[in-house]
Amino acid sequence: LEVSKADYDSCSSSSPISAFQTGDDTITLAAAGVTRYFICGVPGHCDAGMKLAVRVEAVAAAGPNAAAPSPTPIAMAPRSAGPPMGTPSAGGRPALPPSSSAASAGSTVGFGTMARVQASLLAVAIVAAAAAFMTASGASYTVGEPGGSWDLQTNLTAWASSIEFQSGDELVFKYSAATHDVVEVDRSGYRSCSAASPVSKFQTGDDTVQLGGVGVRYFICGVPGHCAAGMKLEVRTTPRKPLCNSPPPPAGTTNAPPGLNGTPGGICVGDGDSPTVIISPSYTSGSVAPGSSGSVSSVLVIMLLLLGITF
Repeated sequence: LEVSKADYDSCSSSSPISAFQTGDDTITLAAAGVTRYFICGVPGHCDAGMKLAVRVEAVAAAGPNAAAPSPTPIAMAPRSAGPPMGTPSAGGRPALPPSSSAASAGSTVGFGTMARVQASLLAVAIVAAAAAFMTASGASYTVGEPGGSWDLQTNLTAWASSIEFQSGDELVFKYSAATHDVVEVDRSGYRSCSAASPVSKFQTGDDTVQLGGVGVRYFICGVPGHCAAGMKLEVRTTPRKPLCNSPPPPAGTTNAPPGLNGTPGGICVGDGDSPTVIISPSYTSGSVAPGSSGSVSSVLVIMLLLLGITF
């Protein structure tokens, strides 16, 4: 069990932050500067010393003098005084800028090669910006909406059956913390409405659960009698489909990724959980909603400016 510091000190397993019971559990230490506490929830084991406090520090440098290597600059011949580019010379041909011996000695990339390098960097920037924009592509579903919530009145089974949940989506539970909670349980706990061995427990009244991976997740209200009265939710998560060809999102969906509105969102390469998406943005007038092609356009313009390319 992962517990608070107070429960760690007292060896109490009554209010775990999360519980793991597979016998081969992996926990990511994502946040630096915090201490996390773990105990064995079997009676007597924590008191016998089966407890662990982990202080998470920031990643240190490789060594006292470690430093990232400086990128090698690409030298370009400076424009020197002389006739402007294209001005006719005495021979009638356009005059080229005179070469600089100093610049030539240090230059390994000519103007033609430089143009190709910039074009390559531009292509990489476009793909990188689009990929970064698409990373957080999961949809957010508020349980029970529209028209209901995490309560005793909403038909939660019917609500869940109307939605095709995909890997990367998230569930948002909104409820009164004074009268309800959210307990994630295994299949056995779901069928018997037992919160005795929770996978995790939420009690804030506004809880977000990430649906990572593929499979079935089970949630119940841990208040006695509420699960038996129908306050339980079974969520089946499927692999994420390519963004550009996905159907329109169902009612109650927010933060849907680009391409889910049935309009072309670019070119999809591959399928499954992580398709590569190359956006072909269009510039439109007026305001642009977050997550639209206009947002991607803004990212691409910034990348182009960083490359020193002007329009």
